[in-house]
Amino acid sequence: MRQILFALGLAAGAFAPAHAQAPDFSKIEVKLTDLGHNIYMMEGGGGNVVAAAGSDGVILIDSQAMAMAPKLKAALATKSKAPIKFLVNTHHHGDHVAGDPFFANEGAIVVGQENERKRLLLPQKNSATGEIDPNPVPANEIPTLTYASKMTLRVNGQTAELSYPGKPAHTDGDLIVHFRHADVIAAGDAFLTTTFPVIDVANGGSTQGFIDGLNRILDLAVPKHLEEGGTYIIPGQIGRAHV
Repeated sequence: MRQILFALGLAAGAFAPAHAQAPDFSKIEVKLTDLGHNIYMMEGGGGNVVAAAGSDGVILIDSQAMAMAPKLKAALATKSKAPIKFLVNTHHHGDHVAGDPFFANEGAIVVGQENERKRLLLPQKNSATGEIDPNPVPANEIPTLTYASKMTLRVNGQTAELSYPGKPAHTDGDLIVHFRHADVIAAGDAFLTTTFPVIDVANGGSTQGFIDGLNRILDLAVPKHLEEGGTYIIPGQIGRAHV
């Protein structure tokens, strides 16, 4: 039987449009956790961020808010001097992707599932209030490299396997990132440990898809005794699960 143990922190908002009213990010510091194999989890103002550092580049998963992006860069610089080569979006919600333009301006290639790109090209709707944000999403927040079901990204020393859950889950543009060699999974909001599952129906999410996505994550995880390591599953919000 697979056992998931949860390490919980303060719950952030489940999702928010890219330009929603934000907290005072000047007071938020980045907490960096070393997961081994030069892979790090960073917590701060928004969804969890994962960085996999290779000798010639970094694969970054999500970017939090624009105001947090320089802080994420500074925290990562304490572990790696390599440039961020790929910035992968787990889905289109602003608490995960609003910092994308900062990293794109520095040369990162923004990567996402093709439905996420389609969502970002549309007027952004607040799923909680139904309000439409009149401001267009910045062009360099929209993925330029997309895929339908699977994609593999590589830098020297790190390989990220990207996969679609199979059906719309939290949204219709979720993706799961698996660092197989390190036994680390970045699951975005298709896996939450601080709230009940959040299904953004207005943006294509579905209950069955969310369940299928969880099963997909468990299929990728390697159950071991905790003393032997196990699989780190990084959820979309603050906190992490260790299988």
